[in-house]
Amino acid sequence: MSATHPHIDEVPLLPRVDVNEDGWEDEEEVEAALLRKLDNRMRAYTTLLVLAHVICNTVAIATLFGFYEALNVTRTQFGSIIAAHHIGLAVGICLFSPLKRLASKWPSMTPASAAALGVLCVLTTSCSSFFQVFAVRCVSGLIDSTLSMNQVHTRRLWYKRAGFSSTAHRVPLSNVIGLIVASLTALPLFDGYGPVMGKRIFYVNGVLIITFALYAWYRLPGHPETATWLSESERRLVTKWIVERNEQESQFNGGHNEQEPQVDGGWGARVAILTHVLKMFTLGVSEFLFSFIKSFELYWPVIFAAAAGVDVYDSGVLLSSVAPWILPAVVTSMFARNWSKLMRQSFQTFFPILFGTYSFSIVLVLVGFQIAQYANSKQLFLVSLCMIPLAFIAHVPYIWHLALATAGVTESDTPRNRNLKTRFVTLCSIAGKVVGSYVWLFQDHGFYHFPASVAASSTLPFIFLFLFCVTEGINFCKRISERLAAEPGRREMEELAGHESSV
Repeated sequence: MSATHPHIDEVPLLPRVDVNEDGWEDEEEVEAALLRKLDNRMRAYTTLLVLAHVICNTVAIATLFGFYEALNVTRTQFGSIIAAHHIGLAVGICLFSPLKRLASKWPSMTPASAAALGVLCVLTTSCSSFFQVFAVRCVSGLIDSTLSMNQVHTRRLWYKRAGFSSTAHRVPLSNVIGLIVASLTALPLFDGYGPVMGKRIFYVNGVLIITFALYAWYRLPGHPETATWLSESERRLVTKWIVERNEQESQFNGGHNEQEPQVDGGWGARVAILTHVLKMFTLGVSEFLFSFIKSFELYWPVIFAAAAGVDVYDSGVLLSSVAPWILPAVVTSMFARNWSKLMRQSFQTFFPILFGTYSFSIVLVLVGFQIAQYANSKQLFLVSLCMIPLAFIAHVPYIWHLALATAGVTESDTPRNRNLKTRFVTLCSIAGKVVGSYVWLFQDHGFYHFPASVAASSTLPFIFLFLFCVTEGINFCKRISERLAAEPGRREMEELAGHESSV
């Protein structure tokens, strides 16, 4: 065969289904064409996730137009309404296994979930009590969690290596899009103001995601066995990837018995268990603090409007509140777009880029919180508001190092325990958002000295916890390198794929 195909040892070949002079085609060419198609179709997932977060923040925007007064609720109840979406996310994490099985059996679950999210957004306008809005928001959060799970499931189904995908651009983009759409809705061209305007924003955002869900129904990849957009060669290549990935996962999981390992009762074993528990607790606290620091975005329109000191909220105020989010949206989108290229770089190149990005942005965030804590003028507070959203740029390197640290700490666990522990870290992240829903409640004086001081005091310990994640991640990478040197045929980086949905 080598004589007939002299390059067969250098380039993998696939049998060509179409008529060709030699009957073979390069696997690399098929893979490149397939990945281009997949990346184009996976953009539908990204758009749905961004629009889902726009739905999440619609309540805060509608608050500017009397939604809070129309419900006639207390501040604590309003905080519960903001937190309800994240409570629904927590329920979705707890129901991960049945939702995962449902996603594997029903590929069209993603556009159906997005459409249901839009319907619930529209139904919010007919809610007249705290309990009705709270229930709708909880269900919306549950549906939102299914969208994220379906994205992870689809990547693991279609891609050769599911790997880690950067989704840090979701929140900045959703704030940019949501505030621009709200500013267009608030233009004086339309009749009605106050509560009428608030209801209109719910209608527009609901119809927007429903419309795109119908488009996504056609664009999403579907299942390899039934996808009509695949060529026969591409279908064979995907099938080959699935078989290889299943073998690798079975090989890896086979090294971990489903039963807990038997350990002696010596002090060494007890210290090892205690150290493991403390490491997981540290990861959970780190995720809790960073989520709390970022939870200011739940009240962003209200915070910005209070800082601007305006009495009438119009499209100009909403459009001005977009400005601090432009830089985070651009930077995080560039990371997401070039993430696969960064992953192909050496660790000596990749790590300084991420660590430098984190250090620069987190220092500016800390300075911004300090300014907001002691600001006595509108100008200073607006300056701080331009610095605080940079926390979402720091989110890019942080979430990568957290994934590495979580993979390293849970490396020797059984698959069941590994999944439980990564869900624990995820629930800690959601808990930070829930607590932030109450801490960042809008203040009468408009200058958020107390919540800013709480966030600033949380930033310093978070920086030290981030260094712990970096250390654990580096140690994990060293262990991977040692194993790859001993067994060149193995690909231990697949271990990170199991943590993608949790971080």
